[in-house]
Formats: sequence, C-alpha cells, structure tokens
Amino acid sequence: MPRAVNEEIRRTLEAASNLCRCEENEEALKLVEEALEQHPNDLELKAMLGVVLSRVERDREAEAVLRAVLKRDPEHEQATSTLGRLLDNSLRTEEAEELYRSFMGRKPACHVVLDDLCRLLLDEERVDEAYKLARAHADQFPAVYEAYSPLQRVLQTQEDEIREKADEAQFDRKGLTKLTSNLIEQFEVILKMEREIGSETLNTIGHAWELDEEIIRIAAELDYIEDAFRKQRASVPSALQSAIQAIHAERGKRAKIK
Repeated sequence: MPRAVNEEIRRTLEAASNLCRCEENEEALKLVEEALEQHPNDLELKAMLGVVLSRVERDREAEAVLRAVLKRDPEHEQATSTLGRLLDNSLRTEEAEELYRSFMGRKPACHVVLDDLCRLLLDEERVDEAYKLARAHADQFPAVYEAYSPLQRVLQTQEDEIREKADEAQFDRKGLTKLTSNLIEQFEVILKMEREIGSETLNTIGHAWELDEEIIRIAAELDYIEDAFRKQRASVPSALQSAIQAIHAERGKRAKIK
C-alpha cells in the first residue's frame, strides 16, 4: 500500500511536477528544498529532489539522493525509474538494466519501470527481447491501461525500423507485408485494450479518443500499402486481407461517431 502523504507535501509534489513539465527546473528545486527544510525525512520529497537534481544535471547529487531513498524503500518506483534513466544516460547501461530487472523481480506490477527497461533494450537494439517482455507484461496485466505502453512502444519502434529498411525506390513486397502484419498487430492490441479495460473506463481516464485516433492512423497506413500493391498489379497476401477489411470497417465506424 502507498504511504499516506500529508496535504501540504502532496501540494508541493504536485507543484514541483508541474514546474518540471514547464521546464522551470530551478524553481522546482527551490520549492522542494524549502519543503525539505520543514520535512527533512519525507521520502517522497527526497525522491522528488532526486528527480529535480537530475533535471538540472547535478547527476552525482541526484544519484546519492536516489540511492538513499532506495536504501530506505527498495520498492520506490519513482526513485528506481529516475535512477535507472540517470545511469543509462551516463552510459552505465548495464547498471541501469540490473536495477530495473532486480526491481521487476520484486514488483512485477510496476508498469513504469518495465517501460523504462523496454526503452533501454530498444536503445540497445535488442528489439526482440523488448517485445517478449512487453508482450508478456500486457498479457499478465490485461485490465491496466499503463501495462500496454511498453508493447505499443515496441511495436511502433518495429514499424519505424521496417520503414527505414524498406527500399522506397522499388516495390518491396516482403517489407510491405511485414509492415502490414505489424500494423495489424497494433490494431489487435487496441481492441484487446478496449475489451479488457472497457470503453467506459478508457473514457473516464481520458484515453479512448487516443485509441480511436490510432486506429484511424493505422487504417490510413494500410491504404498506402494497398495502393502500393495495386500499382504493381499485386495483392496483399490473402492471410492478411480479412484483418485489413476489419480495420477499415472499424475506421469507418469510428469516423462516423466523431
């Protein structure tokens, strides 16, 4: 269970987060340091201090603060995520990976840290490994929106890689077929999210429209692929055609709603 945070500290943490989002990092640092003068032992304030120190590139101080937080609470998600990114950005990637994997072994339901680990693997061009982890995570926590973020990131990275490798100067049947399969899988993940999480919940948390937009994007990408096949008087493999038709039908339905 998360530790209770008093109202004054909660407001400070929220204000510091908002300042960071606006790139007002020095102001956020001042705010957190002042709060720590009043609450020197508060773990959430110390974790936020580590976050802000890393943002102002005081990496040694940030690392020391974050490690102190994790010494008191080894399962602190924000401290783990921030420290891992700091280590990775400092080219201490193996340390970051070990930190993430150790944390996930103790707390497998942490979607933020799993996302960080998959991001690291993608940066290391270990795409297949990232895919397996992300797919297993989404399957393990199918009713949680955040559990799908790593898988969506991996699939979109694969999509970009396929495009980069495709020969735009000539018709690349193999590459376009692979791209089609990837887009279909992205569509199927969205349908699974809607089925498992529920449209009402997705609307409540404000993400339903994003999934609608993503399906419309996927359908548009498939339009381009089908057009490329038609120009060569060729056909998309029959095994994929029914899925493509389903995507176009879903786009039409959602476009009418909008």
